[in-house]
Amino acid sequence: MAVDYLSALNVGSGLNVTQIVDALVDAEKVPQESRIQEQLDERNISISSLGDVKSDLGIFKSNLDVYKNETGLVTESTNNSAVGVTNNGKIAVQPFTHAISVNQLAASHTLAFLGYTSDTDAISADTVQIELGTWDSGGTFTPDTTSTAATITVDSTNNTLQSFATAVNAANIGVTANVVRIDENSYALSMISPTGEARQMRVSALAGGATVDSLSYNNTTTHAGKLITAGQDADFTLDGLAVTRNTNNVDDIVNGMTIELKQTTTNPVGIAASYDKDEALANLTDFVTDLNFIINKLTELTYRGSPGSDDAGPLADDTLVKGYLRSFKRMTTTPLPGFQDQTLYLSNFGVMTELDGSVSINETKFEEFFTANPDAFSAITNTRAVSDSNLVQAELSGSLWKTGTYEFDKSPVAAVAEVQTSSGAATALAHTVGDVYSLTVGSTTINTAPSTATTDYDSVAKIAAALQTAATAASASFGVTESAGELVITYNTAQVQTDEAVSMSFTAGTDGASFTAPTFAVTSQGLDAGTAVLYKLDENGARIDAGHDMTFEGGKYKIAAGDARGLALTMLGNGEDAKIFIGKSLMQTIQEFTENILKPNNDIDVKIQGYNEDITEFNENITDLTERMANQRERYMEQFTAMESSVASFKKTGDLLTNFMDSWRASLKG
Repeated sequence: MAVDYLSALNVGSGLNVTQIVDALVDAEKVPQESRIQEQLDERNISISSLGDVKSDLGIFKSNLDVYKNETGLVTESTNNSAVGVTNNGKIAVQPFTHAISVNQLAASHTLAFLGYTSDTDAISADTVQIELGTWDSGGTFTPDTTSTAATITVDSTNNTLQSFATAVNAANIGVTANVVRIDENSYALSMISPTGEARQMRVSALAGGATVDSLSYNNTTTHAGKLITAGQDADFTLDGLAVTRNTNNVDDIVNGMTIELKQTTTNPVGIAASYDKDEALANLTDFVTDLNFIINKLTELTYRGSPGSDDAGPLADDTLVKGYLRSFKRMTTTPLPGFQDQTLYLSNFGVMTELDGSVSINETKFEEFFTANPDAFSAITNTRAVSDSNLVQAELSGSLWKTGTYEFDKSPVAAVAEVQTSSGAATALAHTVGDVYSLTVGSTTINTAPSTATTDYDSVAKIAAALQTAATAASASFGVTESAGELVITYNTAQVQTDEAVSMSFTAGTDGASFTAPTFAVTSQGLDAGTAVLYKLDENGARIDAGHDMTFEGGKYKIAAGDARGLALTMLGNGEDAKIFIGKSLMQTIQEFTENILKPNNDIDVKIQGYNEDITEFNENITDLTERMANQRERYMEQFTAMESSVASFKKTGDLLTNFMDSWRASLKG
């Protein structure tokens, strides 16, 4: 503390200069410092409160995960280790009770190609074709009409064991290829098909038009050593009715349910599903409790305060958090379309909004509505796409779809021709007069006319034309054309369900011609998927758009445009026209909203960052103010010190004058 020596020695004005200067400086500093400190405190409180908002929203979001997708549907199995049952959400579920006996599980067809010493060994083939279908007991292969064959051209990118396995997997036909290290110098290529008797593999490897036995399985006798397990269907009974499926996860026998066959049984396993209103109410009560927690917390933080009282919330002026609060309240009254023909509301389930913004449940109203409409509870907890037809299964992917009711309009299924294409040599190396080509399709054999010149059959196109002439003359149920140097056999539609064995032979007019018979494989077969259009409907069931075409891909109808993008429909049998309901649950809507609030670099984080920058600036302002006031005090002290010096000088002059006058008066008396 500075000492006012002039005042202490009584040589100045007699005023306490230090106190005066301190008072002057404080009068200027304290109001500014208090204002800045008040802003600092407000920012710190706001940061802390916003942090609480984030923390509470994170807890709220996590709590929703506990009962999300809980619809009140209770499933049970009397032997879950043998038979499981779950809701797949594809068709609305009705309560049921069934008994299942499992005689045989579905299995994959597994092949192993041995004889490799490393995973970089060369694949000695030009092409490898993989088909799915059925091998009968006589060794005849019938392609599966619903599966896609793949022909892999072997080149520098896939001509090693490992790269070839990668190419098989990339073909995306359901076959899984793996390179297995058996021991130090022994490797194998394994191929595993999807489960099912009709999804076994025929593998045909060719090099120079000849079969490569080491990488082929197209003859069950010659290639028997490559078989590890045969593909087979699941064989079970449902309530005594014999059923087979090509998978152990059966989702087309009980509406909306997936039955998982896990092991064979000696006694029937009971499976059942029922709606439990008490469980649904418990989930709804927990949800309402959590929703009220977040609504009440945001209400307290943004409370404007009562008149004349200092009880406003720390975020009373925060428009961002107020917006969140309004959104949460609004969601409790938002329509929930896409679950039934009529739009649902939370109030249908007895959930009411009170005057203070909190939510309550009228349990009597809930029980009445849930008992009459148990499937409707999905509107609160379970986002889904379902069909109103047992012959159409719906599923969703992605996030581009919009809620609503749609109409699936499917054209009748039509038969289409089967096509088989040759692979490999189709012409002899040398031609002479009298050459004859023969083609056998099933039980029908046709022959070309003998050549009359060596140029008659020197191209595949000429051979195809001659065979087509013979087919027409024989009224054959197939036609022959040429494409890209290969023979193409096309059956009429009556042949669609039957895969015919195709072979080709050659009779030389004179000795010396060399001919390697080509192999044939199905390139297309089956029923025409037809056409399908999806329309969006209004609440009255009327179409509100021109419809969007659906494409048939991978056994499903899919849509790439319109409000239902991401919807896929699977037909059971031939399927039928149906209504499709796409609904987003209230819980998912709230959870997505909460996730958006909490995403990285969210609005709260941006605001907190801005407040931290303000705090840095306020602290800098306090530092600047302190430095400025220190300089101001120094100036005041200099000024007052100069004044005191002047006063001291004036006092000295006064003393001299006083002494002079006293001396003068004394001299006058003397």
